[in-house]
Amino acid sequence: MRKSGKSRKRPRASDQKPGVIVLGLDENGKPRAARFPGSLLAAIKRAAKQMNMVAIQITPEISGAAKKLPSGRVSPNGSVSVAPVRTALFNKLLALSGADLPGSVSDKNPFEINSPPSLPRDWSEIDVGHHVLAEPNQSGLGWWPAEVIARTNETLTLRWRDAPKDPKIIRQRTAVALLNPEPSQNARVTAPE
Repeated sequence: MRKSGKSRKRPRASDQKPGVIVLGLDENGKPRAARFPGSLLAAIKRAAKQMNMVAIQITPEISGAAKKLPSGRVSPNGSVSVAPVRTALFNKLLALSGADLPGSVSDKNPFEINSPPSLPRDWSEIDVGHHVLAEPNQSGLGWWPAEVIARTNETLTLRWRDAPKDPKIIRQRTAVALLNPEPSQNARVTAPE
């Protein structure tokens, strides 16, 4: 005897879309990231753009790091929740994916900055989005322009301005130089503490 009605088919693994991660910095410059099912890709991309974050489809290259992320939540109105994550994991995902955070360096021309560079007046002001000078290998062979993409206490994560796809670097706030600082007439620029 056959049962009437519709039978439920389980989706085959080959029918499922790869997952997606959302990552970016919150309004305080703190790293946030989460993973979502691939079936929500279009909605997640829209939500990420509204939050000034980036949505990246999970590839084999980033799947290991993506598994360490918390699952994101999607509310009934379509907004998404992206949890705070460790800076090391955030930087690893950026490096593996080659993603650029919105508002930083353009994909079309690595020498084109979307907005004028933000230059701190002294070391205590250095924060996300600022441009500084850093040594590639701390050997004293030269200093190159870099953008601060994350800051945790005194530790800066930098992306090379002229080579944004190169691996990100980590430097202490006091180990970078100011790029063309313009002190006010009454202020005196002093070395970092």
